[in-house]
Amino acid sequence: MFRKTTAPQNIQGNLRRILATNLIQFRKEKNISREELAFRCDISTRQIENIELGKCAISIDTLEKLSQGVELNVAFLLKE
Repeated sequence: MFRKTTAPQNIQGNLRRILATNLIQFRKEKNISREELAFRCDISTRQIENIELGKCAISIDTLEKLSQGVELNVAFLLKE
């Protein structure tokens, strides 16, 4: 479904990089802004930005909100 995109290479942690790549690709394919994604996920735009840049570790609760907001399974968000 998603093509590989380039997330920043300096992201620490493989899962952070995978999540960042999948979120960026989701936004591109759906043509939605970070603001719209934040609204859908009920989290801040700044947090979406930080997740996409791999600057923060997120909680299970935030991962669940992302999953619900993008209407994708958590496993899919973390799939390479």
